Amino acid sequence: MMLKLFRKLCRVLSIVPSPIIGIITVCMGNFFYYITPFRKKVIVQQIKKTLGREMSDPEIRNLVRKNYIHYACVMFESLILFSIDLDKSSYIDRHFIAPGGAVLKKALAENKGVILIGAHMGFWEAIGAYCVRNAAPVTVAVKLMKSPFAQALREEMQSHPDMHLVDERMGRQRLIAMLNALRRKEIVGLFLDQYRAAEDFIPFLGQNARTNSTAALLWRKTRAKIILIQILRRKFGDYVIDIQAADPDHVPESTDAREHTRAINTYFNERIGEVVRAHPEQWFWAHRRFKENPEFDYR
Repeated sequence: MMLKLFRKLCRVLSIVPSPIIGIITVCMGNFFYYITPFRKKVIVQQIKKTLGREMSDPEIRNLVRKNYIHYACVMFESLILFSIDLDKSSYIDRHFIAPGGAVLKKALAENKGVILIGAHMGFWEAIGAYCVRNAAPVTVAVKLMKSPFAQALREEMQSHPDMHLVDERMGRQRLIAMLNALRRKEIVGLFLDQYRAAEDFIPFLGQNARTNSTAALLWRKTRAKIILIQILRRKFGDYVIDIQAADPDHVPESTDAREHTRAINTYFNERIGEVVRAHPEQWFWAHRRFKENPEFDYR
């Protein structure tokens, strides 16, 4: 009942002109930056240690401020996505362009399934919505959220017969669900830009970071096509979906499975790092990406 009422309230946002919400997000982002700077030390430290050599202190401060505005945008974008019916709404069609859409369709046409890899960039929550509306069913690996309400909100936001969220509660069935999706010639989505315990350290933005190896393992097992996808914000309500082929065929094979997986992950991190460097204000710097790396102090 509470979610239904919340959804009705959110529908108001989908009819508010985007420029007005854009102004609100700028004001809110600046408020967060100057008054309630959640994880500001984390954001500043990570930017300085990865991009800092290329930037002056004023440039870093300006980037951090823009990053807070980005989080305000993500909040409103998620509420709008929560409010719409993906089968009936034309919101995705009206506000998104996908110059590389043919790349994804060509990959699906090879009938091996597609592994989408990406980062928490721009309007990342809409990737699944775009795919089920324009490409194929999607199985997305996600982390279980700590807040029960936030978890319920995300599940409702991503609810669609052709969208399936798999998280750690599934245990080994999680990987099986992804393999089955690829066997059905569907899409599997994985975000590779967050810390994952017990994984190997792989260079990311010039620093070692434990990196999710699931995409590399799935590719080694299935040779499904790999697509790098990001939804980048040009301004609030105006998005371009960046879709690029990212098959690691050129990565040398190795008899050592772990070393081959590491080499593939290194390539993936390089590709994702290129996107982050090109649009640093739209990445999720508030996440503690470099846990266990002694270069970073998150206390």
